[in-house]
Amino acid sequence: VRISHQAPLQTISSPGRLLRGFDVMRLHHSVRWCCLNVSRRFCQSRSPAVLKIRPRIEHALQHGDPVVALESTIVTHGMPYPDNVRTALEVEEIVRQEGALPATIGVLDGEVRVGLSPHEIDCLGKLGVEARKVSRRDLPVVVSQKLSGGTTVSGTMIAACQSGIDVFVTGGIGGVHRGAETSMDISADLTELGRTPVAVVCGGVKSLLDIRLTLEYLETQGVTVATLGETDDFPAFFTRYSGFKSDCRVGSPLECARLIQESSRLGLNSGLVIAVPIPEESAADGAAVESAIEEALEEAKRMEVKGREVTPFVLDFVNKKTQGQSLSANVALVKNNARMGALVAKELAILKRQSAVSRYPSISVDLSEVGTPSQPSVVEDSVARRPVVIGASITDFIAKAEGEVLREGTSSGTVYRSYGGVGRNIAECMARLKTNPLLVTAVGNDSIGESLVHHWKHDVGGDSRGIKTLDDYGTASYFAMLHGSGELHAAVGDMAVNDAITPPLVAEFEDDIKSASVVCVDGNVPSETIGFVTELCQRYDTPVWFEPACIAKAKRPVAAGDAWRKLTYISPNFSELQSFCTAIGIDKTKQYSNRLKLAVNYCHELLDVIPYILVSLGNQGVLVCTSLSAEKTYFHYPPARRDLLPVNVVNVTGAGDSFAGSVISALVRNYPLDIVIKGGLKAAIMSLQAADAVSKKLVPEEFTQSGIMEWAGFDAEDVSPLVDR
Repeated sequence: VRISHQAPLQTISSPGRLLRGFDVMRLHHSVRWCCLNVSRRFCQSRSPAVLKIRPRIEHALQHGDPVVALESTIVTHGMPYPDNVRTALEVEEIVRQEGALPATIGVLDGEVRVGLSPHEIDCLGKLGVEARKVSRRDLPVVVSQKLSGGTTVSGTMIAACQSGIDVFVTGGIGGVHRGAETSMDISADLTELGRTPVAVVCGGVKSLLDIRLTLEYLETQGVTVATLGETDDFPAFFTRYSGFKSDCRVGSPLECARLIQESSRLGLNSGLVIAVPIPEESAADGAAVESAIEEALEEAKRMEVKGREVTPFVLDFVNKKTQGQSLSANVALVKNNARMGALVAKELAILKRQSAVSRYPSISVDLSEVGTPSQPSVVEDSVARRPVVIGASITDFIAKAEGEVLREGTSSGTVYRSYGGVGRNIAECMARLKTNPLLVTAVGNDSIGESLVHHWKHDVGGDSRGIKTLDDYGTASYFAMLHGSGELHAAVGDMAVNDAITPPLVAEFEDDIKSASVVCVDGNVPSETIGFVTELCQRYDTPVWFEPACIAKAKRPVAAGDAWRKLTYISPNFSELQSFCTAIGIDKTKQYSNRLKLAVNYCHELLDVIPYILVSLGNQGVLVCTSLSAEKTYFHYPPARRDLLPVNVVNVTGAGDSFAGSVISALVRNYPLDIVIKGGLKAAIMSLQAADAVSKKLVPEEFTQSGIMEWAGFDAEDVSPLVDR
């Protein structure tokens, strides 16, 4: 293996497949569904080779999950850096929160990319107005000359349509410019709407345009215009009322989705305009804005500003004239459109799924098994798709002497109690991040167990339904005596209750496992239980994640026969990886002395069976390896920057578990791989600085995409693809 430090992450798309990996093991349902749900555009032709669809977007489309296209001219020409990037990421986050997957579209180095990463959005944001505005006519130019640019409504519609995305959210569409009867200045957005079957959710037509002529032109193009709201008034971007009416009104996202579905069934091959009025509380004063627009148009005419430069000129003029009121209204409008567009896309995905089943009665598709389109960003609100964690819960007692521990007599010092156990720690991290896990574990019928359950319910806010209290065991406990220097003097552990996490105990939660987004099992449970869990997960196509816990216990899936072959994810450290591989007969130690290369080559063998592997390499960072079909990818993430590392390490027991819990939480929210891993590093570092195994400061607000990026000083170029095996 050669390690390349030349190609940044954005040039390699394969690891994105990790992001929706929780659905990989639902294969037979997915295959049946794909045959029914793939859009007619996919059926007619494959996406052009020039399109680069991010694998997580492609996977969502293939599985019928709701996807919303977003344009990128708002990034390049909409507002200054870094406000443009922050707004774009906030809009993406809103789409996720409403249960859909955002796919920002843009052109980088001649590639039309569907589903830009945060780093790619940042690149376009820094280019700003130096980037090209890419409409239909510009696509051949930017592609052939390897240029970069932000896609307009027209350019975004083309890429969305060819990717199979039905719903596209933007601020406002272009239209017929004032004075077009002499200038013939008509936006390409209108002709695109007449020939490209994508629903465009927008705030209406920019108010600086001739709205009457724009609506007439859309009628000529055969484009249905609907207002999503309480009336059929057509909005004028900054204001809720333009004085003109839409063709119809749709009163809800479901009604809107039905309109889109029927347009597709009729084979009209034209788009739809879904006009969403700006929220009343965010609307700018209409009269003031209109007055400023008139003044701006006169100024543009005086300065001979023409063509595509008119709109940004007028918007900038109006923003200054209204002291930023129009810009803040613009941002509020886009965010509201994103929210409504995501809801429409979600309803449309459900309708398409139901329609596919009714049209093909001869194909046996059980909707109770297939379920509704996944809602990754609101897992905390959806018990049906909650993760399940099966593993140990342990109470740690740590006694630290002021100096050396006395051999006889009592040493002065401190005694501290905390709650641990690999499974419990992972579940606590997920619970604090509002991923709503079900923890399946066992405790004794004693005061220690009562305290642990009380902490889980009241301090963590977790669901205690999966915690079984057993009369014949004591709660798992660990007692350690430390010298004042922190060096271990002696330790005693009582872990017998973990052996009571048996197949019959786990079987009580079979329904939860059947509907889980992922099942995580730690190495503290018996081998037969691991085998039973993997059997259940295979039966219900539920992905299973194995966290080894320690070197010796890393071998337990192998001891359970072929259980290791049914794993979807494993997250060992290097020593645990080596132990796991040795147990199945893979030994590379004589071939490679470099630990990173050795880890890659271990993973290369394992990827033939286990599709996703995350290896913690200590001060060498994290190795992420994935395999789908015949393609294997390897990515190395360096450790966190020195300035992010804690000055004083307080507790190391839960750092690795916090990493795993954060990674799982980010994956079910469909975060990009870069942010998934850096979020895991952030969680680990926060827990290193906490007295408890898992930091109480792990809160969702700290682990949004923007929060992780801000913490990490995001730079995707730190990620090195491992190539040339």
